[in-house]
Amino acid sequence: YMASNWVKIFNYFFVAGEASRDRLRKHVRNYDVDSRTIAIGRPQIDIENEAPFERTSDRITVLYSPTWEGGRHTMRYGSVASHGVDIVTSLLADSRYRLIYRPHPRTGIHEADFATADERIRELISQANRSSDGHHFVDETPFGWQLNVADVMITDVSAVAYDWLTTAKPLLVTRPVEPEAVMPQEGFMSELPLLESHDADNTAQILCGLLSDESAKTRMASWADYYYGDRTPGRSLDRFLNAVQSVLDDRAASIGRADAGLEATRPRDTHTLAKNPPHRLRSLCAQAAQGLTFAGRSIDFATTGVANMAAQARAETQIIGTTQSAMKDRHAE
Repeated sequence: YMASNWVKIFNYFFVAGEASRDRLRKHVRNYDVDSRTIAIGRPQIDIENEAPFERTSDRITVLYSPTWEGGRHTMRYGSVASHGVDIVTSLLADSRYRLIYRPHPRTGIHEADFATADERIRELISQANRSSDGHHFVDETPFGWQLNVADVMITDVSAVAYDWLTTAKPLLVTRPVEPEAVMPQEGFMSELPLLESHDADNTAQILCGLLSDESAKTRMASWADYYYGDRTPGRSLDRFLNAVQSVLDDRAASIGRADAGLEATRPRDTHTLAKNPPHRLRSLCAQAAQGLTFAGRSIDFATTGVANMAAQARAETQIIGTTQSAMKDRHAE
């Protein structure tokens, strides 16, 4: 969901799918997307993760995974303080749902109201579990198993939404109450239904409607295919491994070509050969070629960076080669 000139310093750039390529074409100039990107999908989804409990069919499992309050106003997407207590209260009161509450580990680090709301949510879940058979779960485990266990997710404008997209299952995103928060203007995040803070106490019913909306499910599947390509189990990991092997083969071929060129120009007198053994010459040649390539790309990247700094010094909001500011580019899609 980001695009940067950093991609230019690499020989190849692994991307998830066509959405990533389109984003690079739009925001990064003088970059051959077709020849320097390799689509690998989302290999993480093919790694098995053991869940701390069994999935049940008698309840709808909801993953509420809010982000933290953010380090600056433009990134203040977190919903714990504005939506969280009402979301959790609504879901705990409805016997159709099982809740997994997975807050960002930095929640409450800057804002006391986030810490207070997080503590209150944990208390509500503990109370609900004491009065029932312990269906609900405060999650502090590594991320991965939740994608298989949960039926629907509630989150904020956050990277975890893109993880969830691989499942193509229903997703509800909160609208931040911070007026300066930069909202996505393109991509699937810009088309998702947004949960307003004043509607959070009706979350249970809103999810009921979302889960029965067939057109929304079709849209999610279409977006998932656009972002990640073939999501058949095992395919992403295969594509990743094949991409790695392809890059290794390309490197081996490049070294072979360098060796061939060296062989054609190698001095034949014994004095020179004694001072510069063939294996040493090959190594030096390969290192020099790699160094020149890296230096050239570093200079190109540094030049762009200096130009960007100059633009910022003039109080301009546009990044060189794009039509949006750096902040908006970072949050695109």
